[in-house]
Amino acid sequence: MKRIAIAAVLLVMLVGPARAGFDEGVAAYERGDYVTAFQEMLPLADQGHAEAQYNLGLMYGLGQGVTQDYAEAVKWYRKAADQGHASAQNNLGLMHANGEGVPQDDAEALKWYQKAAEQGYAIAQHNLGVFYDKGYGVTQDYAEALKWYRLAAEQGLAKAQYSLGVMYDGGQGVPQDYAEAVKWYRLAADQGHALSQYNLGLMYDKGEGVTQDYVQAHIWFNLAAAQGNEGAIKNRDIVAKEMTATLLDGAAAGSILVVKKMLDRGVDVNVKSDFGVTALMFAASNGHLNTVELLLSSAADVNTKNNFGKTALSLTETVLILARLHDYHVEDYEEIVRLLREAGAKG
Repeated sequence: MKRIAIAAVLLVMLVGPARAGFDEGVAAYERGDYVTAFQEMLPLADQGHAEAQYNLGLMYGLGQGVTQDYAEAVKWYRKAADQGHASAQNNLGLMHANGEGVPQDDAEALKWYQKAAEQGYAIAQHNLGVFYDKGYGVTQDYAEALKWYRLAAEQGLAKAQYSLGVMYDGGQGVPQDYAEAVKWYRLAADQGHALSQYNLGLMYDKGEGVTQDYVQAHIWFNLAAAQGNEGAIKNRDIVAKEMTATLLDGAAAGSILVVKKMLDRGVDVNVKSDFGVTALMFAASNGHLNTVELLLSSAADVNTKNNFGKTALSLTETVLILARLHDYHVEDYEEIVRLLREAGAKG
């Protein structure tokens, strides 16, 4: 299993007389004609053109236009890498890290990642950070890992932004800083990085580095879940229950802002507590007229019954009797009863 992923991008940097044949090879590659692309690249690679050598390595590694052959991929990557080609150096490091076409050798992988990273190649910088982070081929060094993650992250590499967020989240190589972790998770999450979306959901769920917000947690879990993240799928469902509780609590407290926020985020207006109590029942029986109006305008079911057979109307009428005895918010309760009847509530 690969520990580190790389970008597989056909390079198009040749100039001079070889450009025409190279362009034809690139055009063939882009339309999926890998055999022609390979045939155009081979003579150029034999002439020592680093970009063509890299591209041959890529095609051998992926089995495009030729039978997959990791040893041949290594051969061509090495030729380009020896000329200082950063992408080839990174991919050669990957082959050593995974033992593809060569014996598995973390120290050799580290060497090639270092060469590419020092040229500013973001993917290699991240890969080098992983090696220092995990202690592959080198003594584990969180500070050095942080350095390379940051260099790659500042170039906008999503997985490096995620890794940097993890370092701040766990206080590895740097003082623990949840706010800084959130910053880097968000940058990666905005690029669609599933693990960052999941972790950002966790931060909102726990209120670490941000104000606790189940709605935001649900949003990020949902985005990660859409990419198949199992942890996000599980936590999305947990947060959905927390959002349900927030809606019901908001209705009981008469918090229109909370209720509206939950409804806007898709919480079912007729969802029930463990005792079968709906938001409308909570709001009505507590005399929160404005909240009742909001819930009715959101299609709350006025005839739903709780586990004891009570509806919002029957509960409110019972409280109204007590309110009249104590002269407590009688007008609000009377108006709520009127609105419920008007909406079709049955006694």
